[in-house]
Amino acid sequence: PEDPPIRSFKICFENEEVKVYKVKNPFAIGGCNASYADENGNILMYTNGIHIADSSLQIMKNGDSISEMSINTIFKYYKNGYPFTKTAMFLPVANDKYFLILPLIDTIFVQQPIFTTKYLTYSVIEFDPNF
Repeated sequence: PEDPPIRSFKICFENEEVKVYKVKNPFAIGGCNASYADENGNILMYTNGIHIADSSLQIMKNGDSISEMSINTIFKYYKNGYPFTKTAMFLPVANDKYFLILPLIDTIFVQQPIFTTKYLTYSVIEFDPNF
């Protein structure tokens, strides 16, 4: 059976009025998430640590498999995003170029997996705001 559509909310602040809309998100967002907005507060991109989407809720070019190597050593596919919570960060580097920084997962198996980290990993995002 096909997975049900993922529902999220879009919050718009227009003319001092707040509007909330239900939207279909292209991926689930668990504990790991980050977003990046322009100076006017418009979301440019967001992530769950595995995928990156743009403001139109579409997965960006090559944004469907970030962090895949470290994730696939533990999980075939982690449905809710990167398993570490509150760990993703977008960092602007140059005009329309950003780093997405995440901890690299190490795993210790005792009776169940325990996730640890010693290193950081990053993805380079070249963002075209006119796309």
